[in-house]
Amino acid sequence: MLLSSKPLMVGPLSGVVTGQLVAFREACNALGDTCVAVDSSFSSVSKLASYPLRLLMGAIRSRGPIYFTSSRSKIGFFSRDLPIFLIAVATRRPLINHLHGNDFTRFRNSFGRGLRSLVDACYQRVAISCAPTASLLRQYDRYKAMRLVSIPNFFSPEISEMPIIKSLNGPLEVIYLSNLMYSKGFILAIEAVDQLVESGVSAHLTLCGMPLSDDCMSSAEVEDVLATHRAKPHITIAGPVYGQAKLEALSKSHVFVLPTTYQTEASPISILEALAAGCQVIATPQGAIPEMLEGFHADLQPAESTAFATSLKRVNERGRSFEFWQENRDRALEKFTLARYHSNIRKVLNND
Repeated sequence: MLLSSKPLMVGPLSGVVTGQLVAFREACNALGDTCVAVDSSFSSVSKLASYPLRLLMGAIRSRGPIYFTSSRSKIGFFSRDLPIFLIAVATRRPLINHLHGNDFTRFRNSFGRGLRSLVDACYQRVAISCAPTASLLRQYDRYKAMRLVSIPNFFSPEISEMPIIKSLNGPLEVIYLSNLMYSKGFILAIEAVDQLVESGVSAHLTLCGMPLSDDCMSSAEVEDVLATHRAKPHITIAGPVYGQAKLEALSKSHVFVLPTTYQTEASPISILEALAAGCQVIATPQGAIPEMLEGFHADLQPAESTAFATSLKRVNERGRSFEFWQENRDRALEKFTLARYHSNIRKVLNND
């Protein structure tokens, strides 16, 4: 398959910024105008209603394989993915699936026997499945004909070009950079830094992200929680940060924390961004995070505020080391560059 045959790319291009959206957008950028992209975000009624026609038109305009970011919900499977499988069967085009979650097995097993057979029949048609790590790909072990390819996620090149400006004295600068959801652990991050300050350690937490709902807490409830902490001098609630503001926040931070229990957590791009900025990382062993952090100055802890506070205290007592910061950046540059991600995407679509 040559890129000139215009593969069809189906995935999220609009709506709330997530790791999956960023990854799919960069997969399209890897091919430029040699692909046909269809936005599968249902961020409005009009996008939901127009999706079947947009997908069909995309299939007509393209000739190569169909690359898609798979949904792992029942609604998503029937409304977004099943039409893709049907078009692939009708046109005899190979399917390339890119997984950005750790919940495919749970999704498959949520069906009864009949619908589970339908899911299996669809995924047995997939020629190649990609995921950020080998552990995530093991969810497809039952599909013996499927080729499995690990494609690590990436960070923006601008992050590694930003000078490391972390202070050697003053408060321990801690950053949380993710959507503000209960299951992502922003409350645990607040509690951990509160405990650190109460123990006499000078520390400051910057919370970056957009309040969002999950199964545990609505976005309005998240806003209520944030309101109770806004007056604390050791906490800054920065909201969503992009571009230069994000680069500067990461560059000055000593430690990145992500106490996530998010059910579909896979390979958070925010962790890669923190590593590229030289931050030490403290996170939970959720999804593929343990594999991501191998070889870095980082720590894995259970999703408990006391455990995170203890780990932060150890970082503070160990002292601040430019050597550690630079080693994390150098290691990230070896493994997680955007250029490498683009190259891997092109190789998969060329079936190399």
